[in-house]
Amino acid sequence: MAEWSCQFSASSIGGRVVPVVRVAVFLDGGYLDNVLLNFQRAKVDYGAMVQDMANGRDLLRAYYYHCLPYQSATPTQEEREEFAKKERFFRAISRLNSFAIRQGKLAWHQ
Repeated sequence: MAEWSCQFSASSIGGRVVPVVRVAVFLDGGYLDNVLLNFQRAKVDYGAMVQDMANGRDLLRAYYYHCLPYQSATPTQEEREEFAKKERFFRAISRLNSFAIRQGKLAWHQ
C-alpha cells in the first residue's frame, strides 16, 4: 500500500500546517485469485476490503490489476464462459467507488 501526504495551511486552526493523508491501494488480482482458491473461492466485498486497508484515511483510489483468461483461436465453451465471467467481474469492480481497473494482456512465453 502506498501513502502520500500533502500539507496545506488551515487558517481555521490558527494557521498551522496540517498533514492530510490520502491512500492509494494496489491489488494484484492474479494473486488474490490464487489465494481465494484456498478458501473455496470465498466471496469478497472488495469495497469493504479496500476501506479496511485504508484504515480510516481518505482513499484516493484503488487500482485492481489483472488480465482476462486465455482464450484460444477457436475457444472452447469453457474458455468462453471463463472469459465472459471475468469480463462481468471487471465491470462490477469498476463500478465500485474509487476503483480503477488496470487490465493487462496475457502472453505465453515459450
